[in-house]
Amino acid sequence: MRSSGSQAASRSRLNLGWWAAISLAAIWLIGSRSFLQITQTFDTNLGWIYLMRGLYAPPNTAAPALEAAVQYFDRAGVSQAAPRLAEAKGLALIQLGQPEAAASVWMELPAPRPLLSSIAAWQTGRAEWDQALQTWVNADPNWLARTSPIQTRVGYVCQQTLTVAGQLTPANQAICRRYWQANDGNLLVNGTFDAGTLHPWQHHSTAGSDYALETGDAGSPPAARITTRTDGYHGGIFQQLLLPAGATLRFSARVRVAADTEIAFWPLYTRRIEQGEEKIGALERVLVRGQMDWTYYERTFRAPGDSPVRFTAYPLFFRGAGTIWIDDVILRVIDGAEPSQ
Repeated sequence: MRSSGSQAASRSRLNLGWWAAISLAAIWLIGSRSFLQITQTFDTNLGWIYLMRGLYAPPNTAAPALEAAVQYFDRAGVSQAAPRLAEAKGLALIQLGQPEAAASVWMELPAPRPLLSSIAAWQTGRAEWDQALQTWVNADPNWLARTSPIQTRVGYVCQQTLTVAGQLTPANQAICRRYWQANDGNLLVNGTFDAGTLHPWQHHSTAGSDYALETGDAGSPPAARITTRTDGYHGGIFQQLLLPAGATLRFSARVRVAADTEIAFWPLYTRRIEQGEEKIGALERVLVRGQMDWTYYERTFRAPGDSPVRFTAYPLFFRGAGTIWIDDVILRVIDGAEPSQ
């Protein structure tokens, strides 16, 4: 049988253990960096969603790291995996495999404040996700200009939904508004080739032609470079987009040429299919024998007024062997209507 002294010592150790546990819990509750779990569902008509890092970070503090697990369900209700493509400046851009699916996003956010206050922020933020994201974007209007790898992906989504009302959530509409502002309303994505890639420019794989990005230096900014070894026709680079019905647009670019013998090109070439008929537009043909230094071209035209029309926009369409450089390709609405969602 144990003595009363042993029992008292045991109770004392037990009490000390409880007090230690309570003290540790209090420290953890009041002052530690803890983790919050948030689950949110998005309507992803385009198959894209945006997550931001540091949703609840107080002003003027570094945003904490974000760990995100993403799961979405296709229209048949089957769970699908969704890879994270990129993350920069607090924004994680996730592309889903199938449009018109619902995405369930699970996140673990290190809380930037003590847990008790973070719980309140979590409850508020969860109910106002879109507004919180829009507020964060509005607080830093230049973030898109500083994150080129993500800028081209965001820009492509905004470009392809330009004429489709209600396609994006309010938060993503805010992102697109910021994108257009940061890029001066240029409807062509990566038109200055500053993103370090030709994406999302497309090109025709004509025989004897090579397409590359010339990275440039302090005295020569990045540019698209097309090298051809045949005298045939070459489409060059292009983007496809729906233009607002009835809009007046200005299309411009700078071009430099080094012809092996002779290169003929048509600046600012556009094509569209209207009622089954192909419509072509361009400036007058330019013929170069030898070298042509950087030259600026500009063309104004009006989109058909009935409904949005899909245009293919080429900085130039050309024929001949040699090298062509292209830079500062801009397509902008100039009749007072700014790009919007």
